[in-house]
Amino acid sequence: MKQPPQLPVVTDSSCGSGSAPVFNCIAILKTDPETRKIHGRSANLPNINASGNSERDVLMAITRQFKWAITKFNSEQQPIPWIDPPERAADGEVERFIPVHL
Repeated sequence: MKQPPQLPVVTDSSCGSGSAPVFNCIAILKTDPETRKIHGRSANLPNINASGNSERDVLMAITRQFKWAITKFNSEQQPIPWIDPPERAADGEVERFIPVHL
């Protein structure tokens, strides 16, 4: 089975902090019109989702899960199961891009 191409990894931190790898986490968010809760998921790595009362809370939870998953795959020397191409936001959803430093 052919593996999908890896997403680019930036090896030089844009913060100037050295050579820690940086991965792009793409999050898709939607607000429930009845409860006003925000639901989010990763658009480029499977099985990562969160809900919360604020966008900040949801993005922090998604980022934490994303970082944990990437670290686990790397430590076990397994390929990262990227969703390629990443999911796109549908009507009523928004995309957020989060640089995740390991």
